[in-house]
Amino acid sequence: MEPLIYNGVSFLLFLLEIVGSILIPNVAIVFDFVSVFSLSSIMYIFPGMFYYMCNKKFGNQQGGFKSTISIVYVIGGILMAVFILLNTLSHLVV
Repeated sequence: MEPLIYNGVSFLLFLLEIVGSILIPNVAIVFDFVSVFSLSSIMYIFPGMFYYMCNKKFGNQQGGFKSTISIVYVIGGILMAVFILLNTLSHLVV
């Protein structure tokens, strides 16, 4: 990676962290937003996506049903992330 891009993106992320720490009054809000994406990704989206990608690369050895279930798993994880994000935003507004 080019050093100018790497340093620019690193500085931008650091600046966003500083501005976020100044503007967000409660650290629990930050943990809520981080948990929305990390938990749904780690538990549902990544396993389903990796299974589907491995099935495509190495052949369909387990049958088509498991490939379909992996797609449903990814879609369910995305829907769960959206619903949890909406729930977190509703608690933030109220």
